[in-house]
Amino acid sequence: MEMQLIVAAVLCIIFWCINKQTAYIIGVALILSALTIHGIGIVFGAGIAASSLEALTPLTAAVNIVVITALVFLSLRFLRANRLDDKRALITTLVILLAAIVIMAIALGLYHSGNIEQNKIAGSFKAAGAAIGFALGMYFERLFIGFEVKSTNIIGQIVKAAVGIIGVVALQEVLLWNFEPGLFSDMVRHAFLMIWITVVYTYAIKRFFTKNPE
Repeated sequence: MEMQLIVAAVLCIIFWCINKQTAYIIGVALILSALTIHGIGIVFGAGIAASSLEALTPLTAAVNIVVITALVFLSLRFLRANRLDDKRALITTLVILLAAIVIMAIALGLYHSGNIEQNKIAGSFKAAGAAIGFALGMYFERLFIGFEVKSTNIIGQIVKAAVGIIGVVALQEVLLWNFEPGLFSDMVRHAFLMIWITVVYTYAIKRFFTKNPE
């Protein structure tokens, strides 16, 4: 869990402060790999897409590495910065949304048929929620916000990153307090977190951390 938080924090810093196109590409690769691994896990009824690194076996770790490497390569080919046009962004959004919906549908079908336990599909709903929030947020930010990442004000960049990460942690605690544990509540909670990262805070960056916001 600690490693996941570190990765998330680093990705947020890249997104808000360094290069949002690179962060989008990495995010797409991680989201699609997570959905793929969770899909494999629920189809085989093994829950191989564990929520913690400690629960990974050598086999599932190898599958993770292969899938993530392949999807990073495909993402770089399809979404490299100089070709991330509106058409590609829309296609990416639709693919992620469809994959998330399919994963949840399969998980629910297997659960209600008694072929898999609820605890083994919980991670799939969290991943699907994060995927939905990321996909919608990425497309909305590109179309309607278009915040500026780079700045010569180093102090401003540090403050921007610190405020953003504190906001994510605070929002996570608020959502945990207000949502009872459950498949759909976990899905909605993770979607909200991604919307906050990609839409709400990026609008705040444009409004308060840019000298001449439009």
